[in-house]
Amino acid sequence: MMGKSFIGRSLLGYDNTKQKFNSVWVSDIQTSMFTSEGKGEIGNKVITLEGKADCPQRAGRTFP
Repeated sequence: MMGKSFIGRSLLGYDNTKQKFNSVWVSDIQTSMFTSEGKGEIGNKVITLEGKADCPQRAGRTFP
């Protein structure tokens, strides 16, 4: 990212109660976790996730 290497990991799972997929993303350049959730389409071959994360450059703001 921006010419620097980083290590990141993502975990994706399905919540039977909400009937939605959940994901969390962490990396060694972030100070917070990025969480998202969404639904699957076409027999879960396409999964669309949406979420928000804290912006480290603007305290108290989220993106997108």
